[in-house]
Amino acid sequence: MNRMEVIAWTPSVCAGLRLSQAKTLSELVAATLHVGRVSLAEIGRRLHGQTPAKHRIKRVSRFTANTRVEISDALRGVVSRLVKRRKKPLLVTFDRTEIRGFCTLMAAAAMKRRALPLLWAGYPKGQGFVGPQASARRPYSQLHRARIGG
Repeated sequence: MNRMEVIAWTPSVCAGLRLSQAKTLSELVAATLHVGRVSLAEIGRRLHGQTPAKHRIKRVSRFTANTRVEISDALRGVVSRLVKRRKKPLLVTFDRTEIRGFCTLMAAAAMKRRALPLLWAGYPKGQGFVGPQASARRPYSQLHRARIGG
């Protein structure tokens, strides 16, 4: 996909977002296609436009920090496209990762030997995952409550 195709496609699958949010997200996705190492600063530098890099980086930072942008709303259209007209059921996998003092649980669709992230939840170590039984229940139920596709 080229930049213009991405900008046209992204809002079509992000119907749960406001139009301005979907447009911004489509610009960020298009910029991410050309990033070697993913970081907010690098995505900002790759944004198309004549404004200085400092202002483009700030735009990326504001968008990712916006509490009104719900990930589950943005991904609802993506998930519905994934499950639409499939011959096989969609396989959803869960992965838990611990890095330093932080734990992340991710739900991902397994497609063509790749994992497509659908939802993720992060917790400071010891708060979200307490023992094997708690780690198997609490984060999954929070991911389930996000109501993706429903």
